[in-house]
Amino acid sequence: MQIRTFFIGLAFLLSTGVGAQTGLTVDTGLELGWWLHQIGAPERGVFKTHHTGSPFVQVSYQWPLRRWRLGLGVRGSLFLEDDMRGPTDSRRRAERLIISDIGFIPMLRAGVQVGYELLRRGNYVFVPSLQYGPFFFQTNHPDRGNFGYQHFTEILFTHVWKRPKRHWILRMNYNTQRIFLREKNHPNEGHQLFSWGIGVGLGF
Repeated sequence: MQIRTFFIGLAFLLSTGVGAQTGLTVDTGLELGWWLHQIGAPERGVFKTHHTGSPFVQVSYQWPLRRWRLGLGVRGSLFLEDDMRGPTDSRRRAERLIISDIGFIPMLRAGVQVGYELLRRGNYVFVPSLQYGPFFFQTNHPDRGNFGYQHFTEILFTHVWKRPKRHWILRMNYNTQRIFLREKNHPNEGHQLFSWGIGVGLGF
């Protein structure tokens, strides 16, 4: 409830305070990364997935304020992995955790974004930005009942080529996602997902 209220309030403030000029962008691409479950105890090591792909589709809405860009974004993706391997795993699958029974994990996230037009050259614009917000996913991980708040932080580098009716967009990103646990078996236990990606899209 608090998250929904936050996004509604932010959208209202931006729409009334920044002005009528807005920008809608739609892009799709692929991220490569992995999920790490740090057990915490050094002797137990880490459970992790393969370095796997995640195709995604994202819709963003931005409000320009001079050279600043403030916005909201929603992304849907598929994490293409179904198990995690332990530190002593072998070809016999002796130490594996099933995290999906359908071959992939659906993910959804919503975030706020702050960017700055660092470079303008004719019709070309370069915009570094930072995005933050919660994410949600469907998994069969054995500890899923212990998962608490989940959030992501993303660094984006956006290249825009402006055209009269549409803008061409190329985005590169680095993304980290963290899962907080309600109860930890060890003080250093934690779940994190790391990924790098690239996407192409259109601005309207």
